[in-house]
Order: sequence, then structure tokens, then C-alpha cells
Amino acid sequence: MVVTLLVYLVKVAPAAGVIVLDATQKPGGVGTGDTATAFTSFRDNHQVRIALRTGSWQVSDLVLGSGAYSEGFDSSALLPSYKGVGLLRGAGDDTPTVRFYLADAEDAEKILQVARKLRERAGTLSGYAGQAAIREVRDVLADAASVFQGSETGLPWALIAARLAERIPEHYADVTPDAISAQLRALGVPSVDIKRDGKALKGAKKAAVTAAINRREATTG
Repeated sequence: MVVTLLVYLVKVAPAAGVIVLDATQKPGGVGTGDTATAFTSFRDNHQVRIALRTGSWQVSDLVLGSGAYSEGFDSSALLPSYKGVGLLRGAGDDTPTVRFYLADAEDAEKILQVARKLRERAGTLSGYAGQAAIREVRDVLADAASVFQGSETGLPWALIAARLAERIPEHYADVTPDAISAQLRALGVPSVDIKRDGKALKGAKKAAVTAAINRREATTG
């Protein structure tokens, strides 16, 4: 039965590093007995819950989990004008009111690239995820620092990406300006205006890249 498999998945998948993301509205007409109980179990076994504005506190309690209303959390109290705003329960000790954003495929790629790079540096990848990293693990800060030439004090992201692709194609052949920007900004290199050929383009200062390297070395020893 599909619902039995769903219950099993939502219970064991997080322990295997798989995050189940779904809407948990209980469908009508699913029957009674074990079937109805299974759908309730599926809904109730979600650890992290998101509730946008609901029509009543009872519905809010179904989304956020039993007892949320008695603890003072009621998504029906959110204002209609709060587009994309909801309550986040179970991700931490608090249940904050947060704004959500839709990450499209391009956004998701940037997020995952940065996340993987951070885990590679921390040495926390293992199993299939670790084995999938066929390419050499690179130090993006050191690589970025190496593309500055002569007296250059700053470079646009597009030029940094192009030089990395030229110098280290086995690793950066497909890197985009947005991707290299995301990776370096995640490591503390701000995106600033760089004057190049009479234009102000977003990029990085050489001093900022060097400072990020020094901070890392001071932190990690």
C-alpha cells in the first residue's frame, strides 16, 4: 500500500540523510481504520513543519502539530497581506515567523554547490555523496587569489570565473560568475563594485580574498 510506504519513508529517510518535502494535508475519502490511521501517522511524523496562513487555529494545529496552538503558535493569525510568510516549527528550539522564498533550479544549484564545498572542506562527506566527488577538492579562496595579475586590486566575477576556467579547467570548466560569487561570498568575500573598462561591475577585491584566507588560517590554525 502506498500510504504504508510513505509512513516508512518519512520515519527512516531523515536518518539516512534524505529529507522528505511534501504537503501533508490529509485527503478526503481515504477510508477508515488502518488506512486513515496511516495517513495521520504520515502527517504526524514530520519533524519540521511550515504553516502559511490558515483559515482557523484548528487547521493551524493540524499543520504545525498537535499542541502548537496551546503553545501560542497560530498561523491563522497571520495577516492576509503577509505573502510568503509563515511559521517554522521543529527546525530549532524556537518557532519563528519567517519569510519563504522559492529557489528555482539555478538558485538550488548555487546553494548545493556552496553547501558541498563547505562539507568537502569540513571533511563531512561520506558514502555515495563522498564517492561522487570525482574531481579534486580545490581551495576556492587560494584559486581565486591566484587569478589576480600584477597590480590588479579587484576583478569582476565574470573575469574571475573565466580565468579559473582557463587555468584549472578540470575543476572550473563549467563554473559561472554567479556560482563563483556564491562560493566566495559564503567564505566571507563581499561582492562589491569593481571598475573595469569604464564600467562598474560586481566582483571581488584581492584584499578581501586575502583577508578571508588569513581569517581561515587564524581560525583553523
